[in-house]
Amino acid sequence: LAILLEPFLPATSKSIFEQLATEQKPWSDIGRLSIGEQDIGEPALLFEKIDDKTLEKLKTSFDGKDELEHADKKVVEEFIPERLDLRVAKIVKVEKHPKADKLYIEELDVGELGTRTIVSGLVPYYKPEELAGQQVVLVSNLKTATLRGVESKGMLLAAESKENVRVLFVPQEIGKPGDKVLIDDIHPDFAGEFTIDEFFSLKLEVKEFTPRINTHALIVNGKPLMAEVQNGKLG
Repeated sequence: LAILLEPFLPATSKSIFEQLATEQKPWSDIGRLSIGEQDIGEPALLFEKIDDKTLEKLKTSFDGKDELEHADKKVVEEFIPERLDLRVAKIVKVEKHPKADKLYIEELDVGELGTRTIVSGLVPYYKPEELAGQQVVLVSNLKTATLRGVESKGMLLAAESKENVRVLFVPQEIGKPGDKVLIDDIHPDFAGEFTIDEFFSLKLEVKEFTPRINTHALIVNGKPLMAEVQNGKLG
């Protein structure tokens, strides 16, 4: 045991050899160590028992939860909805992702922002023809992500309940591709791109068919957007 422990716990290995009153042995002697009839040294504890109080203190000190909670709070405090550049976008093409059964690849017309390609997990909820030609809300300044080999330049918003997922469609009567989707009472300040984690640090919800970000309704050309889900999550 003293030989076996030496690479991992050298101090413990040394203590065992000292208690056996013998010099340290090489790996070649493992399993063949014999001290004969010589006197051994003074016995001593190799490890002290850790009581429950000390164990709990160590868990608290090294589990990393404090750091994670602090980091999460920092993200929420620093990321503000003013940074969101939400746009009306028209889905002009929908096709199945060749490497993922539940993903669509959608080509979007975003007006002055040009054409975008995004990837979304809507296969279980919509047929391609139910999406093509529809107008949606695009989170346009989300950092590009590669999903199963395809770059997704943004994401569309959808409302989610326990039973279903419904895309947040924008009627043609209130908006066209490229129009800004504003967060009521908040003046946008598009300060570059942001991560998906930053986006989901916001309070995203649907209440009484009204999609909300940090409790504020979404507005297109002065008119509020409505969801097909009464209450649920927005994402």
